[in-house]
Amino acid sequence: MKRILIIIAGIIFIGSVTSFVRIQANGKVVPDAKAAIKIALDKWTLIYGAKQIESEKPYKAELEGGSVWFVHGTLQEGWNGGTTEMRIRKSDGKILSITHGQ
Repeated sequence: MKRILIIIAGIIFIGSVTSFVRIQANGKVVPDAKAAIKIALDKWTLIYGAKQIESEKPYKAELEGGSVWFVHGTLQEGWNGGTTEMRIRKSDGKILSITHGQ
């Protein structure tokens, strides 16, 4: 009897962990341009600093091939150089690349 209760408890535990993992994975989907820009801003600010990133407004996000968000800043008129760019996989939010043009 004790052994059966342990097996049942194990099955319930495994089922709840599986549900939790599914919820977490779904939470990482990047559903729209606004979410993609937020992810990019958070990472860019850590890497390049708030002052640099602020100077590259407005930010744009475009969905490439239905699966990868391409997020980039805007080079101000009359300025030389480049802007930050990031590619983020839509399905799980994985950052595929981060670059800054020169």
